[in-house]
Amino acid sequence: MCQVRRHNHAESAWLVAGDAMYDVTSYMNSHPGGVESILRKAGGAQDCSKALLFHSKAGIKAWKKYKVGKLRDCKCDTEDSSIHEEMNQH
Repeated sequence: MCQVRRHNHAESAWLVAGDAMYDVTSYMNSHPGGVESILRKAGGAQDCSKALLFHSKAGIKAWKKYKVGKLRDCKCDTEDSSIHEEMNQH
């Protein structure tokens, strides 16, 4: 997620659905719901699993071509958690 969070703007927009990441930057201007509907969820701000199910079969097929990978544990996330836990103990 630490990498995905960097892709939350019009020049680079990635969505997350479950453990999959999608680079939808090139599609944003064509999206029927508009650019803002994507940017609200970009960078992993929201899990788009439910949104994925909402789309038609053609829409779901389109999602697949934008898939860039799967989420995996990130050292940054574990360090952030450790820092928060440490702060809460003091």
